[in-house]
Amino acid sequence: MSPRKTTEITLPPWTIARGDKVMAFKALEVNSIDDMPKGTYGFIYRITFMDGMKYIGKKNIYSVRTKTALKNGKVREGAERIYKNTGKGFRQAFDIVKAESDWKSYCGSHKECKIRKPKIREILHYAFNKLQLTYLEAKYLFACEVLEDETYINDNILGSFYRSSFCD
Repeated sequence: MSPRKTTEITLPPWTIARGDKVMAFKALEVNSIDDMPKGTYGFIYRITFMDGMKYIGKKNIYSVRTKTALKNGKVREGAERIYKNTGKGFRQAFDIVKAESDWKSYCGSHKECKIRKPKIREILHYAFNKLQLTYLEAKYLFACEVLEDETYINDNILGSFYRSSFCD
């Protein structure tokens, strides 16, 4: 059996948006977590695709996973050990593992984003906790009127407001 061919897509770098313009200075590119403000939890982004369509979303920069503890009793590297009651008189050990997410290669969660080629990836706003991240996403989605504007791929806001409810 021959090896599977994969097509390598070159993604544009994340840049910081200023107003409606993207300043294309090298210094404003975001290539690592160190380029973000200290304590950043995630960011609000806008991706503009080659065909002119746009998408606004949010992205966590860290992924937190709970994994069952190793049988040898060792704590995974960079993990924190917690214990939970099983309800049967036993406590089970878990490791909380925090790792960098796939934000560098991220192109949106909507199915349409996966088939389009990104032209510009902009960071609109940084958030410093989960609640702020969700609030800012909703704020930008409403402010940009993504449900009424046909140039946006977004088809719902917070799973409560749908494009089909507003447009015929």
